[in-house]
Amino acid sequence: MLLPIHNQYDKVNTSYHSSYYDQQVNHEGHYMLTSINLICFVICLVCIVAGTTISILAIWGVVEKSYVIIKSLLTFGVIFLASLLTITVNKLIPVDRVKKERKK
Repeated sequence: MLLPIHNQYDKVNTSYHSSYYDQQVNHEGHYMLTSINLICFVICLVCIVAGTTISILAIWGVVEKSYVIIKSLLTFGVIFLASLLTITVNKLIPVDRVKKERKK
């Protein structure tokens, strides 16, 4: 007599399946937020380096047009602040928010 082969996911208990699904969704959401934070962190670092470079060039008089310097620094400042705000918002959002919505 042949018996069916069962693995750990063939359990009849539906709470096991839903908790496993919740863990998978939670892990994917956490991975996405971590990726966004990493990208924004790299953008912040690039803005700091570019802004510092433009400032040093302005001090030494390499860039003679003052409006180019001001616009460049303001542009890097806006991009930096947007990335910083994105990181802050992602830190404030709980990763398990999908799990809470499924329980309702």
